[in-house]
Amino acid sequence: MQHSYMVYSAGGECYVETTPTPMELEQLQTLVGGYIEMHRYGDFTVAVNEEGRLRGLPVNQQFPEFRGTVVQGVVNEDGEFIG
Repeated sequence: MQHSYMVYSAGGECYVETTPTPMELEQLQTLVGGYIEMHRYGDFTVAVNEEGRLRGLPVNQQFPEFRGTVVQGVVNEDGEFIG
């Protein structure tokens, strides 16, 4: 089963990241550029850089309340970020 995640860069670019298994912590940290923080956002969850504001990352164009890259997915009943 493929897992697809929407990735929104701060510059406004958007692309789909697909993985064969749910994304691991290290993969999310690589995408957002540091420690992650999860936020419930309507029917989905986003992973963001926990220190984005402190590090002065640019405002994300799609999610202006966050800084840097935002990864959108869904958390299942087992707590996995499954895309």
